[in-house]
Amino acid sequence: MKTLSVPGFYESENFYANLRTVQTDFRIADLINFSEESLGFALAEFLQQHHFSKDPILEKRDIFHVLTNTGISARAQIGLQFYLIGNGKKSITTCLAAILGSMFYLHSLPFFFKKYKKGKNALLFHSLEFTKMLNQPLSKIRETFLIR
Repeated sequence: MKTLSVPGFYESENFYANLRTVQTDFRIADLINFSEESLGFALAEFLQQHHFSKDPILEKRDIFHVLTNTGISARAQIGLQFYLIGNGKKSITTCLAAILGSMFYLHSLPFFFKKYKKGKNALLFHSLEFTKMLNQPLSKIRETFLIR
């Protein structure tokens, strides 16, 4: 089987990861130094708790988990996608994950609908630049954007 190769198209072997992440200089050791009430500290705790990478790559998805207090189980991940769709995020990957995932968890449709409504009731936050908000109190961010 032949593959199509476009010279210069791939910046690295992790092309997909590069599309989905924000390159930063933050490592868990840096994030843990923020005040205990901050988004940065909460993010560091989340990453440590789930044994996620210590690479200096900060994924928005991890911040969404922290902001919405969503777990990492498959059902919770699908629920997060519905929350984000309710909040106005209409990317192909978000919509596909929600649709395909819900097909495997039909019994959880009421849960997903509740997540969608929570996202709809929150102020638009999915497109914010969170790296500039890492020092802000997590409770204040949630309160300001009505994230429940």
